[in-house]
Amino acid sequence: KNEPAPAGSPQILSPGGFDRLLHAAKGSEIFPIIAIAGFTGARQAEILRLDWGHVWERPHHVELEAHLTKTRRRRLVPRNEALIAWLDKYRNSKGPIWSQSVKSFEAKYYRIREKAGIKGNNLLRHSYASYRFTQIGEDELAKELGNSPEMIFSNYRELVEPSAASQWFNLRP
Repeated sequence: KNEPAPAGSPQILSPGGFDRLLHAAKGSEIFPIIAIAGFTGARQAEILRLDWGHVWERPHHVELEAHLTKTRRRRLVPRNEALIAWLDKYRNSKGPIWSQSVKSFEAKYYRIREKAGIKGNNLLRHSYASYRFTQIGEDELAKELGNSPEMIFSNYRELVEPSAASQWFNLRP
């Protein structure tokens, strides 16, 4: 019996591509969303529902409360040093991270990606997952992303080298 072929590896950014995207977005109102997506793997819709307390109130994690996530399960994602460095000027921010419409965000994000020369969908989540998988494996990554270990294993196994993961998570402003 012929089994359906897997959809293939997800498209991801190189660490250099992510760095270009961050620098293209720097100073724009969507910059924090891009940084959070790239360094936590949270879904775009989840980030657009966050407020700054979710990013800064816990000592070492970004908190995605159950009512904010696609799967309706609470997740804690480590707030790594790179994210802290990129978001340092937002440390004392209060209120929603994004208060405009989803369409407004998407239009601005499209322009930033064009400026950085980047094309593709779900690039930041797929990239985060691929680089993070190299560091922590499928079980822990599944908890961070709110997916099953089987889905993580089938989509993100062996896409990147550990040295590339190190570059991703050591990007600094």
